[in-house]
Amino acid sequence: MTVSADPRARGLTGAEAARLLADHGRTEVARQAADLVLADDEFTTVVGAVEEGHRVYDNIRRFLVFGLSGGAAEILVMPADPLFVLALPLRAGQILWINLLTHGLTGVAMGAEPASADAMTQPPRPPDQHILGSGV
Repeated sequence: MTVSADPRARGLTGAEAARLLADHGRTEVARQAADLVLADDEFTTVVGAVEEGHRVYDNIRRFLVFGLSGGAAEILVMPADPLFVLALPLRAGQILWINLLTHGLTGVAMGAEPASADAMTQPPRPPDQHILGSGV
């Protein structure tokens, strides 16, 4: 059953859902209508979740910038073939192997990076900002 199909949820806004959850009126309708469901009533849980979100976002962004810069270098090598009449500089298997070695372990390491010290002092990002936008 979806939230919109339940007659009790027609006028339930996100703020009301949060209030219902805070008042321990944890109904299934409120859980489905809410954007955020708290497992406990501790504010530190929300702070920890926001900090973890900053960490994950920053690590994904860092890895994408790293991967795109490596991909750009591979792409720049390929036009050298017709310009300098060289043999095929990189074959498909070689490109895949280079990507596996350079991005595989590095991606795991970048994903495990801790949050920066100023993660919670940064202003919130606009919701419509792309992950590679704003100063990449």
